[in-house]
Amino acid sequence: MRMKENEKTERNLLVLRQTILREEEEFPKLLANYEERDWGILFYNVDEPESNDSNHAVIYPTKIADIETVLCEIKAFYLGKGLIPRVYQPFVQGCFTERKAILNKSGFNVRAFSNEFFLLSDENSIRIEPRLDVRRITEWDERVASDVYVPANEAYGVEPEKRSIKNKNYYLFAGFIADEMAAVVSFHSSELGCTRFDYILTSPKYRAKGYGKELLGFAVDYCKENHFPNCFTWFANPRSAKNGYEAGFRSLFTVETGEAVFENG
Repeated sequence: MRMKENEKTERNLLVLRQTILREEEEFPKLLANYEERDWGILFYNVDEPESNDSNHAVIYPTKIADIETVLCEIKAFYLGKGLIPRVYQPFVQGCFTERKAILNKSGFNVRAFSNEFFLLSDENSIRIEPRLDVRRITEWDERVASDVYVPANEAYGVEPEKRSIKNKNYYLFAGFIADEMAAVVSFHSSELGCTRFDYILTSPKYRAKGYGKELLGFAVDYCKENHFPNCFTWFANPRSAKNGYEAGFRSLFTVETGEAVFENG
């Protein structure tokens, strides 16, 4: 009986992993235009060329017979729009390293790294006396840009936010101090049955005061109270990871990833 329960748990974890990785590949549909091909997806947003998540290709290795032909198609597509051709590595071990010679020959430089994914699976232990006036932003508010993104030198995130906020399953919360935005957090509920925490950003003016942690704690409680399924994320730095742990996110799996960027004009 215990073995069957363990097998069921392992199967559930495998399905969850596959769901999260598929969502991680497809979430840019929220914030960019896209064209689907038999071999993958071409995401693009010419209004924000600096946003890598808005401008890259996703490929499906099992559906590609000739990678060089696909790379030529990708280059022609992005260069034709005045964008840098970029391919995100599929979540397949060794996918780019095994094809590095071909990618290099086609003018792509390969960068390999890894991502650790975390699932909201424990109690939220963030306990901060509320100081922020937290509001959901359902229509574009220019203060998202002027108070947070631009001062943080992340203006490339403005156009993606403008697009994402139009989706009914996208949630953008802002923490205000008086009438100024101090921090923002966003997440979206996927049709695949999971919830991706997309972004959390604090204005430089208000950093190191715990406002980002406070807003994250609010978002986590909101998701739990409203039964958002399988909330997941990955963290960009140790401070974010520490706050995420306090919020209840626990390590689920680590996967090899990377990108190939066209650098030979």
